[in-house]
Amino acid sequence: MAGNALVSLSWTASSGATSYKVQRSGTSGSGYAILATTMGSSYSDNNVVNGTTYFYVVSALNAGGESAISQQATARPTAPISAQELNSSGLSISGSTATLTVPASVIGHTYQLQYTDNLATGGWQNVGTAQVGTAGSLQFTAVFDSSAPKRFYRIMIQP
Repeated sequence: MAGNALVSLSWTASSGATSYKVQRSGTSGSGYAILATTMGSSYSDNNVVNGTTYFYVVSALNAGGESAISQQATARPTAPISAQELNSSGLSISGSTATLTVPASVIGHTYQLQYTDNLATGGWQNVGTAQVGTAGSLQFTAVFDSSAPKRFYRIMIQP
C-alpha cells in the first residue's frame, strides 16, 4: 500500500518463521537491497520518494535458513492532491486557442485536460495526452471548436 512518502507492506505469516527479511529495489525483478529484518508480518518503508516506483520482496527466516523470496510487490508513493493544485489553473485565450496552465504541479501526479459541451450530462473527453507533474508549471492547449456553442474545460488530477 503506497501513501504520501510511505509504503506499507504486509504479508501472511509463514509457519515456522522466526523473522522476515524485507528487500527493496528500484528495478523490477532484480537488484534488491535488504531494508530490514523484522519479527512481525508487516513493515513500513518511510525512506521513499513520492512519484518513484519501488519493488519489494520478503523471505522467511528460521534456524534452518531462509526461504525463497516472495512474489514481488510494487508500490509508487504519491503526495495527496493539494489545495494549491485544485485552485491553480490559469486560463489565457489567444485567437482560436486556449491555454490552461497549472503553475505548480506535483511530481508523480498525472494531469489531463478534458472538455464537455454539456455540464448536465458530463461526457468528459480527453484533449491531448496526459502530463506527469514536474514540480513546475504545466501547459495545456485546446483549439476552439466553432461548431460547439459552449465548451467547458477541466484538468483532472490523479495522485
